[in-house]
Amino acid sequence: MPITVDWREIVFQQHSYLIQITDKEGKLIFEEQKQTTEKIAVIDLKKKIIRSDRQTFFVHLVLNSINKEQWRISSQFTTASQGIQKADWITRLDNPIAKEGTYFRDNPTIILSKMIQLETPIKQAWIDLCGLGYYTLFVNDQRIGDDYLNNNISNYDKIVYYDTYEITKYLKIGENKIAVELGNGWYNPAPINILGKYNVRKQLAIGKPCLIAGIDLEDTEGENQQILTDATWESSEGMILMNNVFVGERVTDASFKKRESTAVKILGPSGVLTPGEIPKIRRVAECFPKNVFYGDSRVIVDFGEIISGQIAFTVSKAFIGKIALSYSERLVDEETLDYSSTISGTYGITDAALGIEPDQQIIQRDELVKTTEEAFRFSNQYTYHSFRYVAFVFREAVFFEEVIEELSAFRVHTNVDVITELETSIPMLNDLWRVGLQTRLNNIHSYFEDCTRERFGYGGDIVALIDSHMYSINGLALLKKVMTDFINDQTIQGGIPATAPFVGIMTNGPSDKAGAVDWQLVLPTITNKLLQFYDEKKFVKQYIPQLVKHIDYLLSFDFEYIKVCSLGDWGSIDEEVDGAVITSPDQEFCSACSYSIILQEYLAVMADLSETEQAERLSAKIEAVNKKIVTTYRQPNGYFGKGTQSSCVFALKANLLGDRGQEVIVNQLVRKINANNGIISVGIFGMSWIYEYLHKFGYKDVLFNWLTRKEQPSYSYMFVETGTLSEHFPLKGNDSTYNGSLNHAMFSSYSAWMVKQFLGISFPKGLFQKVIITPETELPIEKVCGSFKIPYGKIELQWTQFEELVVGEIRLPKNVSYEIDVSSKESMIEEQVREMGEYQEIVVKLRRT
Repeated sequence: MPITVDWREIVFQQHSYLIQITDKEGKLIFEEQKQTTEKIAVIDLKKKIIRSDRQTFFVHLVLNSINKEQWRISSQFTTASQGIQKADWITRLDNPIAKEGTYFRDNPTIILSKMIQLETPIKQAWIDLCGLGYYTLFVNDQRIGDDYLNNNISNYDKIVYYDTYEITKYLKIGENKIAVELGNGWYNPAPINILGKYNVRKQLAIGKPCLIAGIDLEDTEGENQQILTDATWESSEGMILMNNVFVGERVTDASFKKRESTAVKILGPSGVLTPGEIPKIRRVAECFPKNVFYGDSRVIVDFGEIISGQIAFTVSKAFIGKIALSYSERLVDEETLDYSSTISGTYGITDAALGIEPDQQIIQRDELVKTTEEAFRFSNQYTYHSFRYVAFVFREAVFFEEVIEELSAFRVHTNVDVITELETSIPMLNDLWRVGLQTRLNNIHSYFEDCTRERFGYGGDIVALIDSHMYSINGLALLKKVMTDFINDQTIQGGIPATAPFVGIMTNGPSDKAGAVDWQLVLPTITNKLLQFYDEKKFVKQYIPQLVKHIDYLLSFDFEYIKVCSLGDWGSIDEEVDGAVITSPDQEFCSACSYSIILQEYLAVMADLSETEQAERLSAKIEAVNKKIVTTYRQPNGYFGKGTQSSCVFALKANLLGDRGQEVIVNQLVRKINANNGIISVGIFGMSWIYEYLHKFGYKDVLFNWLTRKEQPSYSYMFVETGTLSEHFPLKGNDSTYNGSLNHAMFSSYSAWMVKQFLGISFPKGLFQKVIITPETELPIEKVCGSFKIPYGKIELQWTQFEELVVGEIRLPKNVSYEIDVSSKESMIEEQVREMGEYQEIVVKLRRT
């Protein structure tokens, strides 16, 4: 795997650089000298490093200016070991993959361990490991790291990600114990029917929880030792009796006699073992109860807003018995939880012994059985819940605070770096920003999920939210991983599934296992963003065969068939429900546009990659398709299809009338919104795309009024009680088309526009070396401040509006160029620039005309 040397945050007028890489003996193994101002280098050492063991190397960087000044920097890195590739997959010697009907019965977590005898001090110790479904690593009974819900979810028959931890400081002279506990995760999912119909156990690559690991030890005398997983490892049982991603956990204390056993070698998943590169899932914030509703044997705890995460508490010494917990996002009343927004589906089995009845709905539950007079700490390990309320149920009346101590909850999600801060003088806008960001974070657990109820990686949701992700988090590694996920699940014919990993959803898909065309839009959309926003051409080029295969697939269908293979503008306020069928507004027309839109997305990709032949065939097809759409669906009054808001946005995105006709359609759209009392009723795609067009043609006030609207339907009604966005806009009486998740991010696409409009930040194509700053002067916002982190440092801005004057204070890295984009509605009267160390500070004064 190539290494990246990145020094973009260093402020130095570089004319050339010299990179030297040496081993620990000082031997030169790589040298590169370049005359360039680029401050990033990708180096492939595959032919230079031939040993398979873990090695440490030193990077020496010399920067030269045109005036012969120099800047010297040194760093080091350690290569991956190939040991894990030689290790065995192992598991506990007990039952094979259990019969589905017994899944929810007691089957304690698997603990696999190895005793290591050390005679001399350890200089360096590393472990590479993958535990499926989830794992926790312990060294000498100490939990290693603060990661949860390990390992990265993927199609395990295509790729399996492993992690690396340095464990030097946890080892000692004498006997050491390495132990790994395994949870079920997504590798051993329950036989449940998500949404009542999708049994993911029948679609995913599954197996018995298992471990593969390699331990590399180097002592102070220079001796190396490698320990791999094999049948000599021991196995035992943990205290978690049952665990499932969707349901919860059943836990007991340590009083029962656990079975000791040996490990056995098994055939693990067939995916290629690959180092994981995305941030890990962590407990990122601790939350505390805001209110408690007391009953005799039932207590409901209110955390104030919806949390995606895990609960933790201590049970007092004196308590002996069973505690049942259930979770919900809202209440019926102070004595009753309302589970309707979190029910993921139904149990796919019946089990009279556990009280599981046919078609019983799944409620998020945990259960604790305590049998000893010792304080016991309960904390979720291999599941997470979506909840505001938690009900504690005891077998008899208790004094709650005497039994349950140190109660809190943790927000749990992939620990991506939040790169944007934004605050305005309007509280509603501040709430919108916070809630949109938090809801998106709530639904990232090693991939982008739709919601905490389904937990599927829907391509359509990713398309709708990709800009808001890019303008709020550092999601580059995650986007690359998700693109790989979809390519790994590409069908034999070339289609892309609705979700990655594929879970069985094929609604409106053109062929076997493929998703609807608008959901397949995810692959060229991610590809385009990687090229245009992150300049990741080298990464994308390795997948050109798969991209071309997808293009061939899309072009193989007759237009009359594929034009209906989409779901249209999903999630619209105007959608209709007929039994199990949900129809989005003007679905056929929007679906026809989706075909043109996906081809145009691919045209941009192929043009960027200089794939001329592919670009030419796409151009010809797009021209023919758009001509057919216009001929078929344009009405005498000038509207397309049924003239809905969604129709207007899809016509704009498909560019049906060319650049000159865009303003005509935008004006139609605005008339529709105004006739609807300012309500923007489009679905997730329309809501994502509408900002660009209304902004471009001067209708920012329409967007501003919609975002700050107070009456139903509105964003304020959506999150006022939950602190999260929901799957649908609540209508009068809090009804919506159908009952959905209250922790769903698909309408948070406004976030990207808020950054570009309120902070005024946007970037031309490239590696963030230049920022375009567009002052906000038209909307009634007295003050905006915030920041945006880029690889070169942090850009900080503050805008203040006075009666006729707008003052901007900007601070950005010295090695980033900028351009103040002043519109025709204001004039520049002053621009002051001064250097402050590694930053430049700019004061801008504009007069509004």
